[in-house]
Amino acid sequence: MVDSRPDVAKPGPPGRFAPEPLRRKNGTASPLRSAAAYLASTFGPGEVGSGALRPPRPRGVALSSGALAALVMILRLFLPRTVGMADDGTGQQLLCSLGVRNLRPWGYTEFTHFIYPSWVPHQYHGEACGFTGSGEPVYSSQLLVLWLGKWLTSVFAWGAGLDTRAVGIACCVAFGALIAGLVAALPGRTPFRVMIAALVTLVTADGVFADFFVSPYRESAAFLGTLALAVALLRYWNDGRPRWASVLMVVLAAAFTISAMPQMVSCLPVIALALLWLPVDERRRASAARGRRRTGSGSARRRASSRRRRWQAFVVPSAAVIAIAGVAVAFLRSSPSAPRK
Repeated sequence: MVDSRPDVAKPGPPGRFAPEPLRRKNGTASPLRSAAAYLASTFGPGEVGSGALRPPRPRGVALSSGALAALVMILRLFLPRTVGMADDGTGQQLLCSLGVRNLRPWGYTEFTHFIYPSWVPHQYHGEACGFTGSGEPVYSSQLLVLWLGKWLTSVFAWGAGLDTRAVGIACCVAFGALIAGLVAALPGRTPFRVMIAALVTLVTADGVFADFFVSPYRESAAFLGTLALAVALLRYWNDGRPRWASVLMVVLAAAFTISAMPQMVSCLPVIALALLWLPVDERRRASAARGRRRTGSGSARRRASSRRRRWQAFVVPSAAVIAIAGVAVAFLRSSPSAPRK
């Protein structure tokens, strides 16, 4: 039997992101390493393994984070003046199905240097509405956001038709709700989850993403759908097994994301892998092992129950993948293509 050295510290629990600061030869820690250790222990995720106990999560933190994120996005888009994306003609292909047209000057220099958020009622005839060249209708989950923006336009008394500023407000509120869901679904300590939500908000507030909120383009639905899909997958993984409610959330979020624009269909393999791969909860595995030791490994009832759980863990995600693939195929078949020359 070999005794351990008394001057060697015992290793900490696995999965804890709180390293001890390295010491100098005189036994004191450098200020930089002490600061790094403090930041790691404060903003680190903590125990994030499948067997880690989840700390209590006050709802006020998630709700306040979502409200603050929505407020930041609204201030970013509407103060000191409204910013957004001007329509280059492709937005009309989608919005014409709502019976509106953009109220803007026809000079190229004028309407490409400024945004004109007002879309007034208009009656289209023939091929004037739809995909350029064929007149086929253009479908997208962005239409759900545009319908909500059209309703908010009348609520805010911004005239008949649709105002893309109302669409921007709807996107900001939806973004705040998703940030609240992200804070609630993320593992780890509260400061860590709030920090991740703040980073996501700062990245989305960049003009590459945020400006699409005040526009008729489909990219805003793709951005919001991707965030909703991440939140749904975190919920799905946190459950430790495929529950119907969490799987349904993933299917709805994936269907919204994929049907935003044809390019988002490329996310299908990643979604399938995320659904079929599920982290194993070590606590549930240990509980099952203790149950087998108590009842004996030859119990037919326990073996049947184990087979049923394994079958459910395979069938439910596979059915979800098939449903999402069906949505992707149907969306691609309904999407218009450029006419061949």
